[in-house]
Parts: sequence; structure tokens; C-alpha cells
Amino acid sequence: MSRRPSSAGTPSLLSPSPSSPLAPSQISSKHPPAPPAWRRGTRLWVVVLVVTFIIFERTSVFVAPARAAAVSPELVARDTAAVDQPPVRVTVNGSAEQTPGREANIAYFIQIAENTIGHLPRLLRRIYHRNNVYAIHFDLKIPPAVLREAKDKIRANPEYAKNVHIMTSELITYRGISMLLNTINAMRLLIDEDAKWDYFINLSGADYPLLSAHSQRSFLGREMGLNYFTFAPKRTWDAMAENRLAQVWYDEGISFRKTAAIGKLERLDIRNPIVDNRNFDVSHAEAWMIASRDFCDFVVRGDMARKMLVAFAFAADSSEHYFASLAWNHEKYKKSIVPHSMRMVVWMHNGVLAGQHPYYIDEREENGQYKFKQEVATSVLFFARKFQEPDSPLMDFVDRRTDDKDLMDKVFDHISRKIAGRARRLAEL
Repeated sequence: MSRRPSSAGTPSLLSPSPSSPLAPSQISSKHPPAPPAWRRGTRLWVVVLVVTFIIFERTSVFVAPARAAAVSPELVARDTAAVDQPPVRVTVNGSAEQTPGREANIAYFIQIAENTIGHLPRLLRRIYHRNNVYAIHFDLKIPPAVLREAKDKIRANPEYAKNVHIMTSELITYRGISMLLNTINAMRLLIDEDAKWDYFINLSGADYPLLSAHSQRSFLGREMGLNYFTFAPKRTWDAMAENRLAQVWYDEGISFRKTAAIGKLERLDIRNPIVDNRNFDVSHAEAWMIASRDFCDFVVRGDMARKMLVAFAFAADSSEHYFASLAWNHEKYKKSIVPHSMRMVVWMHNGVLAGQHPYYIDEREENGQYKFKQEVATSVLFFARKFQEPDSPLMDFVDRRTDDKDLMDKVFDHISRKIAGRARRLAEL
């Protein structure tokens, strides 16, 4: 879903495609005859007020907006003190607390759409652990009969009764603010339902684990309080901000209309004032992350987090900007960033960029062999995406590789190097 150019001169296997202005075929546009200036201004602020109310209503209890720019030290200090949080696990100099031998409890959020609902049973089974907690959201656009069958399968498994939570279905718009709000709602539910988890991992139904649940718990448990994002090169951020924030984008998913047929993102012929008046960096990263509980609690309840959420209310692809920008512009959380989300995503194959979406991991050659089996075999990351088939021999192969002790040693070395070198890598973005 996310796109970013490779920072290297030669595109690599895992380098996303270059960002480019959106094609008309991807998003519907409306260009009405230009009304008088006073009417355009009135319409903009009416939209602003309505969407601001919706965002406040759909997240946690209202907190008065903070004073100044997102990078204000006073605001950072007040936010850090205001959020009820577990003991801070990142030291003042940004080093993580090491806890050898401890396993991290993980909160997984899985966003399911109609085309990935068949993937859920196997995905959930592979990442399940009795000490983890899970939130599953089914898009409101999924046909009722299909949705009912999927929920019944989950409820029929007694093992899932205590720690698998099914969220109320909402209308989710691809690339819209409703997708971001849905993730924040999941964070809040998981915080409310379980007091013990340490890390949050968001997934789509098209993700599949390259490591077992036990291995993920073990690796994350060694370094607590970190936040993992895959950033685009910093030189591309301003151009992407112009592309995605300069115009007002209206997300039908925040209309409260359960009868809305498709959940559509519409670009309005109104320039968004935030892109010209902001006093913070609009970061660009993949929407997929591994976030600490401390950071998630801040997202749900922090003053600065709420203010920045409103700043992205009218953006396209806000999920690729909001969380990364919030961490980047906050003095404490910037020190906790590890600049890789631990996902294998293939954007380049034989010199050909995939396009708007990455290659499917389970694509086959003409002879029937999987194109990316070797890359999967040697990957040291947590997940791969996207998988097209809900079950496949490639998934069986992935499941078997998790027993390879030498591979697990390589995974640990890779993660340790990412963590140890995070400050240098952030400076090199």
C-alpha cells in the first residue's frame, strides 16, 4: 500500500516504487465551477468544523487542544506527563532498555477487507499465542452472510474466547482518514482490554508471518519501548506532503452513513491551508508498523496526538503519514524510532517496478515456480506482504522455515544491528 523511492542509487528488491501524483483512475475528482471566494472559504471551514467534531467523537474523550507547534518542547513535556503510561523503557539518551530472556506480549490488529477475509483463519492461527491479544476489524462493505460465517468460525474456537476481540464493523475507505481512525480505535480497544501487552503490530489480511509467534515475542522482548517504521527518504517528504495534503480530500467513511455503498475518497477543489502553514515535518513511511504500548497510549490520549490527527483529517493516505510524523516530531519518541517496520515487501523484480501496489509474494513464473521463494527463504523480517492466496504451498514452506535455528540467529543479528544503528540511519534518511 505504501510507496517510497529507494534511497540507494540502484533499486533493490525491497525498494518501493517512486511516489508520483495520483492518476485520475485511482481517485475520483470533482472540479465544480469556481464559486465566489467568500463561498469557497465558507465551505472549507464548514467541512473543517464537521470533520473535527467527527474525529473528536470517534476517538477518546475530548482533551483541550494544545498550544503551539507540534515540535514545542512545552507541549512535548505536557503530553508525556499527561498520559497514564507504564514505566518509560527508553532512556534519556534514546537507548532502549534491554531485558534478556524476556518475551514481549504483542497486541495484533488485523484489518480485513472482502478480498482478504479468506486469509484470516490461517493468519490468525499462525500468529496466535495465549499471552498475546488480538483485535479484528471486518469492513462494513463485506456481505453480511460472508461476515457472519467468518465471525462464527472465530467464536467456535474456545481458545480464542479470552484474547481475540471482534470490533464493530465500520465503513473503511482505502487511503482515507477512516482507515487511520480505525487503527486508533483498535489501539484503544486493545489498551482497554489487556493491561500486559508491550508492542502493537498492525496487519492486513494479505500479510503472513515469516517468524512464529514465539519468535516474534522473543525478539521484541529483548529491546522494549521502541517504535519501528519504514521511512521514505527525507528529501521526498515535502513533495509527498504537497501531493497528499495540498488539496482537501473527503472520506465518505466518516459520514456515519452505514448505507454508503463503496466508501470513496474524493478530492475537492479546495487548497488545504495546513500544507502552507504547518510548523512540523510531514514524514512519509509505510502504514505498517511495530509500535510500543507507550506510543499507542500517547496516540489515543495525548494532546499533541489529537492536534496532529486533525491536521491530517483531509489528507490522502493519512495512515502513511500520521503515526510516523507524530513519532518524528516528538522529542521523546523520535529517540525510540527504529527505521524499519520488519516487513518484506517486493517492489522491484528483474528491473521492473511493481506500480501502485507491490508484487504479490506468491506470484508464479510461467513454469509454476514461485518468483520470490528464495527471497522468502532468506528473509530475516517478521512478515511478508502481500499474499494473494489464502492457502498455498509457499505458506507451508514459510511455516517449516521457522524451525531453522541458524535462520533465527540471523534474524536476531539483523534486529540487533537495526536497533544499535537506528540513530545513524535516521540521520541518513
